[in-house]
Amino acid sequence: MAVIEFNKEIRVNPYFGINITNNIARIFKNYKRDESIEIIKILLNISKKRVVEIKEAESTDGNKVIILLLYGSKYISKNIVKEIPENPDGTFAFPVFELDFNNVVDIEEELRVLGYD
Repeated sequence: MAVIEFNKEIRVNPYFGINITNNIARIFKNYKRDESIEIIKILLNISKKRVVEIKEAESTDGNKVIILLLYGSKYISKNIVKEIPENPDGTFAFPVFELDFNNVVDIEEELRVLGYD
Protein backbone atom coordinates (compact mmCIF):
# COMPACT_ATOMS: atom_id res chain seq x y z
CA MET A 1 0.00 0.00 0.00
CA ALA A 2 1.39 3.40 -0.99
CA VAL A 3 1.61 6.26 1.46
CA ILE A 4 0.36 9.61 0.20
CA GLU A 5 1.87 12.67 1.77
CA PHE A 6 0.01 15.98 1.53
CA ASN A 7 2.02 19.15 1.77
CA LYS A 8 0.22 22.27 2.86
CA GLU A 9 0.67 25.35 0.68
CA ILE A 10 2.61 28.18 2.26
CA ARG A 11 1.24 31.61 1.33
CA VAL A 12 3.69 34.48 1.66
CA ASN A 13 3.55 38.21 1.08
CA PRO A 14 6.48 40.27 -0.20
CA TYR A 15 8.50 42.44 2.15
CA PHE A 16 8.74 45.11 -0.54
CA GLY A 17 9.33 45.63 -4.25
CA ILE A 18 12.10 47.31 -6.20
CA ASN A 19 11.43 49.17 -9.41
CA ILE A 20 13.91 47.74 -11.92
CA THR A 21 15.42 50.30 -14.30
CA ASN A 22 15.22 49.86 -18.06
CA ASN A 23 18.92 48.96 -18.27
CA ILE A 24 18.50 46.02 -15.91
CA ALA A 25 15.11 45.12 -17.41
CA ARG A 26 16.87 44.43 -20.73
CA ILE A 27 18.23 41.24 -19.14
CA PHE A 28 14.75 39.76 -19.47
CA LYS A 29 14.81 40.28 -23.23
CA ASN A 30 18.13 38.48 -23.66
CA TYR A 31 17.81 35.55 -21.23
CA LYS A 32 15.24 33.05 -20.05
CA ARG A 33 13.23 34.05 -16.99
CA ASP A 34 15.12 31.85 -14.50
CA GLU A 35 18.49 32.94 -15.90
CA SER A 36 17.41 36.59 -15.69
CA ILE A 37 16.45 36.20 -12.04
CA GLU A 38 19.80 34.59 -11.23
CA ILE A 39 21.68 37.44 -12.95
CA ILE A 40 19.65 40.07 -11.08
CA LYS A 41 20.31 38.28 -7.79
CA ILE A 42 24.04 38.47 -8.47
CA LEU A 43 23.92 42.13 -9.58
CA LEU A 44 21.94 43.24 -6.52
CA ASN A 45 23.60 40.88 -4.00
CA ILE A 46 20.44 38.94 -3.26
CA SER A 47 20.88 35.57 -1.57
CA LYS A 48 20.37 32.54 -3.82
CA LYS A 49 17.98 31.24 -1.14
CA ARG A 50 15.81 34.35 -1.20
CA VAL A 51 12.45 33.92 -2.86
CA VAL A 52 11.80 36.62 -5.46
CA GLU A 53 9.19 37.25 -8.12
CA ILE A 54 9.05 39.52 -11.14
CA LYS A 55 5.88 41.48 -11.78
CA GLU A 56 5.14 43.70 -14.75
CA ALA A 57 3.08 46.68 -13.70
CA GLU A 58 2.02 50.13 -14.83
CA SER A 59 3.29 53.25 -13.10
CA THR A 60 0.99 56.08 -12.08
CA ASP A 61 2.03 57.96 -15.22
CA GLY A 62 1.06 55.00 -17.44
CA ASN A 63 4.54 53.62 -18.21
CA LYS A 64 5.24 49.89 -18.01
CA VAL A 65 7.68 48.95 -15.25
CA ILE A 66 9.19 45.76 -13.90
CA ILE A 67 9.01 45.26 -10.14
CA LEU A 68 11.26 42.78 -8.33
CA LEU A 69 9.37 41.44 -5.29
CA LEU A 70 11.42 40.20 -2.33
CA TYR A 71 10.10 37.52 0.02
CA GLY A 72 11.67 35.76 3.00
CA SER A 73 14.62 33.45 2.42
CA LYS A 74 13.15 30.79 4.69
CA TYR A 75 10.35 29.92 2.26
CA ILE A 76 12.25 27.81 -0.27
CA SER A 77 9.67 25.16 -1.01
CA LYS A 78 7.81 23.66 -3.92
CA ASN A 79 4.57 24.42 -2.12
CA ILE A 80 5.00 28.16 -1.81
CA VAL A 81 2.31 30.49 -3.13
CA LYS A 82 3.69 33.97 -3.70
CA GLU A 83 0.94 36.45 -2.95
CA ILE A 84 0.94 39.88 -4.60
CA PRO A 85 -1.46 41.88 -2.44
CA GLU A 86 -3.20 44.90 -3.94
CA ASN A 87 -5.25 47.72 -2.48
CA PRO A 88 -8.83 48.26 -3.70
CA ASP A 89 -7.59 50.97 -6.08
CA GLY A 90 -5.22 48.49 -7.78
CA THR A 91 -1.99 49.75 -6.21
CA PHE A 92 0.37 47.37 -4.45
CA ALA A 93 -0.27 46.84 -0.72
CA PHE A 94 3.46 46.93 0.06
CA PRO A 95 6.20 49.51 -0.51
CA VAL A 96 7.96 49.74 -3.87
CA PHE A 97 11.35 51.43 -3.78
CA GLU A 98 13.40 53.23 -6.41
CA LEU A 99 17.12 52.55 -6.05
CA ASP A 100 20.11 54.40 -7.42
CA PHE A 101 21.71 51.68 -9.51
CA ASN A 102 24.70 53.93 -10.22
CA ASN A 103 25.94 53.07 -6.72
CA VAL A 104 26.71 49.69 -5.20
CA VAL A 105 23.44 47.95 -4.29
CA ASP A 106 23.45 45.31 -1.54
CA ILE A 107 19.88 44.11 -0.99
CA GLU A 108 20.79 41.57 1.70
CA GLU A 109 22.47 44.31 3.74
CA GLU A 110 19.42 46.56 3.29
CA LEU A 111 17.18 43.72 4.49
CA ARG A 112 19.34 43.29 7.60
CA VAL A 113 19.23 47.04 8.31
CA LEU A 114 15.43 47.06 7.89
CA GLY A 115 15.07 44.08 10.26
CA TYR A 116 13.96 41.43 7.76
CA ASP A 117 15.39 37.91 7.81
